Amino acid sequence: MHIIPFKSSLWLPLNAKKAGIATAAVKKQLQQMKKKMIYTLIAIVFFLLVRGAYYIFRPALFAKPTSKYAIGTVSYCVTDPDREEIFITDKHQARQIPIQVWYPAENTSQLDYAPYIPEAIKVSEAISELLHIPKALLYPLQFKRSNVLEKAPISKGKSQYPVLLYLTGLYGHRCISTFQIQELVSQGYIVVGIDCPMAVALATFPDGSTLKSLPRTLIDPMLNESLTEDNPLLSYNGKTFEGGLIAYFAKDVSRVIDFLTTLNTNDPNNFLYNKLNLDKLGAFGVSLGGIIVSEASWKDARIKANLIMESQIPLKIAQTGLRVPTMVITRPTETMRTERERSGGWTESDIQEHLSTMGNLCKNTAESEFVQIPDIFHVDFTDAPLWIPFAHTLGFSGKTPIEETHHKLNELTLTFFEKHL
Repeated sequence: MHIIPFKSSLWLPLNAKKAGIATAAVKKQLQQMKKKMIYTLIAIVFFLLVRGAYYIFRPALFAKPTSKYAIGTVSYCVTDPDREEIFITDKHQARQIPIQVWYPAENTSQLDYAPYIPEAIKVSEAISELLHIPKALLYPLQFKRSNVLEKAPISKGKSQYPVLLYLTGLYGHRCISTFQIQELVSQGYIVVGIDCPMAVALATFPDGSTLKSLPRTLIDPMLNESLTEDNPLLSYNGKTFEGGLIAYFAKDVSRVIDFLTTLNTNDPNNFLYNKLNLDKLGAFGVSLGGIIVSEASWKDARIKANLIMESQIPLKIAQTGLRVPTMVITRPTETMRTERERSGGWTESDIQEHLSTMGNLCKNTAESEFVQIPDIFHVDFTDAPLWIPFAHTLGFSGKTPIEETHHKLNELTLTFFEKHL
């Protein structure tokens, strides 16, 4: 008998049928898992794009300050007629120091918020070039604003306000610690940010000219000599300055104090007339800024209290101490090593030099405080981690959330200056 085969799964052996059903089920399950993974990946990419766009295009980097005062700002350029500018070839150019003043202001809705960083495009290009940071990362800075009102009327809440001088780190900018500045001003301080040309990435002047800092290969030897030698000599462009580079920057601070003294009695803009209580004058700085603060305070008795953050102190100052109350804020050794492992940072000798000189400064200063905060990176003492999304994930910031770090630093800063000014 001839049997015609019938091509149907019904004629397959039972085990083969089961195997086919199982294979189809597995395929279906794999397809579902694949779709789920694709949807998840799309969701993650979408989240990253949205979060990145939020960081790029949001105009405000900072939360509103916590205290009662609004914040106004005005800028000046201070000239030192007794000192030539070493870092340009013109032998007749006097040293010029751009400054920005933030002050308690009257609340008004008629004024616009000031940009976060004036001349942000030029400044960010200089920072990018000197620190080898991709320009795209700093591009959004030109769109950012602060919680500061341009040339707002000064508050009538007090007849005068204590004054704090702020110095930034190498290749920084006077606005790079706005998180700290705006909180201090909201609490009733006038803060003066000083852009020491060559210390900052780019100094910009009222006539539109600029002065960019030198690369590390040139500026580091000058700084190291000032940190370690008893009688350093700054020499550049055929010009010299006795005392070295740090003393040259500290001279800027003293000249700014002279200017503020004059401004208090004769302000051409009439913003700060008789509002500066220079009997209550303090200074704070981070990294190179803290070094400059220590040198300026060592030489200028008008400074009554210092806050120094993450700074290698010149040996002569660490060995003798300072005559005024001083707080040093830094990090434990292990935190510094963690930063080096994650994103690069100080060598072991750098770490020891920083910690030993800061420690000796406090030991040799009659009234001092030494504070170490774990789980934060060097840049966390500034606004920089707010510039990019996922700063910690990218190894750019410490384990502690940056908002928490800034809150802690503000608490320490306010407590210290309230006690000593």
